[in-house]
Amino acid sequence: MFKLLTTALLLVLSTNVVVAQRTDIGLNEPCDTFVGSLGTCAPGLKCCILNPDNGVCKPESFTGCIGD
Repeated sequence: MFKLLTTALLLVLSTNVVVAQRTDIGLNEPCDTFVGSLGTCAPGLKCCILNPDNGVCKPESFTGCIGD
C-alpha cells in the first residue's frame, strides 16, 4: 500500500512541474516546442515556427516561418 501511495504522489508532483519562461531568448535558440512555449524572444526577434514541433528565434524580417 505504501508503494502505491508513494508512486501516486511522485506521479502527481512530476506532472505539475512549472518551467519558468524566459523573456530574452536569443537568435536561433528554441522558443517553442511540442509541449508549449519556452518564453519570448529578445527585442528585434520573433518566434519562428519551422515545423509543428520546433520554433526558434529569428530576426523580425525573416520570412521562412510557418504562417508567414
